[in-house]
Amino acid sequence: MPFTIRNFARVTFLAVALVAVTACGGGSATDYTAMYSIGGTVTGIGAGQSVVLQDNGGDNLTISANGAFTFATKVASGGTYAVTVLAQPSGEICGVTPGLGTASANVTDVAVFCGNAYTVGASVSGLVGQGLELKLFRPRGGAGYGAKYWSLQLLEITGNGDFAFPTPVPLTAYSYGVGIELQPHSPTQRCVVSSFSIEATNTADMAVACEAFSYVTNAGENTISVFSVDATTGAIASVGPPVSTGLSPYAIAGTSNRALLYVVNSGSNNVSAFAVDPHSGALTAVPGSPFAAGTNPRALALNFSPSVGPLLYVANSGSND
Repeated sequence: MPFTIRNFARVTFLAVALVAVTACGGGSATDYTAMYSIGGTVTGIGAGQSVVLQDNGGDNLTISANGAFTFATKVASGGTYAVTVLAQPSGEICGVTPGLGTASANVTDVAVFCGNAYTVGASVSGLVGQGLELKLFRPRGGAGYGAKYWSLQLLEITGNGDFAFPTPVPLTAYSYGVGIELQPHSPTQRCVVSSFSIEATNTADMAVACEAFSYVTNAGENTISVFSVDATTGAIASVGPPVSTGLSPYAIAGTSNRALLYVVNSGSNNVSAFAVDPHSGALTAVPGSPFAAGTNPRALALNFSPSVGPLLYVANSGSND
């Protein structure tokens, strides 16, 4: 009898549990999937102008003033959104960053920036390889070193000469930047952009240099020799006469963008600093160079700080610092 009662109790409990699960999880239960709004801020639109935005190819929203905006249709949690410009203002152009994403909360950071239209372009030199791709970007969270960026456009480069990104961008208070998305191959090259960013009012001096150079210290005659490097064969050729340094130049380090070159002079206890021409490899002494170091400097290294930019460290074997 006790065995039967226990089994009856178990069967009764399972039946009650099954009823409870059916009541809570059946097909008629309410769908509680979170829904999130999509929005952001418009800046730069002129008085009397309006721009029409879309999200996911619909949900048209006309905006006639700067400030915050929100689309009427929400997106389910985990769903994607794609904000684009359907109709531009008269006489202006508007861009969107970041226009694409996945909704995991209410989206408020879609930036629509408007202004007079202009085209970003520059020139490429020294390109031998294939597959060079450039990117046009805009600062996110502040300009300068260490900032994050929104990529706006990509452009494949097939040869040397002038180029222009195909889609005009708004002339705004923000600066734009041109960077390397993909480096050339066959043969491999490492191209650099002549400056970190460009102001919207001036793009004429933007250049992409793919030339390669090698620098050698000549401790016996207190100079540096400059050589160009053939990207296909690896052969080197002298570029101009040797450049004067301090006494007994020992080691060299250069910035990653090839803009600056540093040489430790172990005999004169200082560091020579040079600006590098990205196209010719020519060196020009930086004002104030050479700079004092410790005793018998023998090595140097460059590091990068997001807050202050490049930092140079020098090891002094004579003064142990």
